[in-house]
Amino acid sequence: MEKARFNYYDGRNPGWPVRALSADLQDVLENHRACVEDAREVETIITENEEPENAICTKALVQTMLGAPSTIYNGGLLQARVRYFDAVRQRPGLPKDVGALVETLTADTIVLTLANISWETSADVVVQAGGFGEHQFKEVCYDAGNNGVRRVPLDSRYVTVHLPPSTSIRLELKQQRCVNRPSYSFPWHNGHIPVPFQ
Repeated sequence: MEKARFNYYDGRNPGWPVRALSADLQDVLENHRACVEDAREVETIITENEEPENAICTKALVQTMLGAPSTIYNGGLLQARVRYFDAVRQRPGLPKDVGALVETLTADTIVLTLANISWETSADVVVQAGGFGEHQFKEVCYDAGNNGVRRVPLDSRYVTVHLPPSTSIRLELKQQRCVNRPSYSFPWHNGHIPVPFQ
């Protein structure tokens, strides 16, 4: 699956995101069916030391949204090029009705599309450079409609994108990789992890 993903980033496998996500969805549906049809009692499953089917399958979702390889099983760290936060709710992840697709990866550039499919609600997405803020954005380039293509210099771990209802935007982000100390802090923590989590 990694070869297919990298071919997609190189423009040689344009249908990969749909095929990969469809395959994961099929796995989820089959695993869910197996969970529902497993007639054993929980105690029996535990006694027999057999794991029930896991209906969760995130491999293609992580790859398409974050430009990341799958994490290693049992707690491997996520090696993502970007991470998303809901700026309004101040929580990790994309806002409701917002999708993201990483289209291109190079050594210093990531091209991604953000889409807000809500027809009535705007969304504010914070895009973080790296899964742990370990990268730094240096420039963003986007189509500003009647104002043409805009290039904006940056020097930040974060860029905030406002998405009006029923809109999408394609961002080309220049990155300097692995220049910041990785952190679990969220954008609104100002670089400090709240005390209960230290």
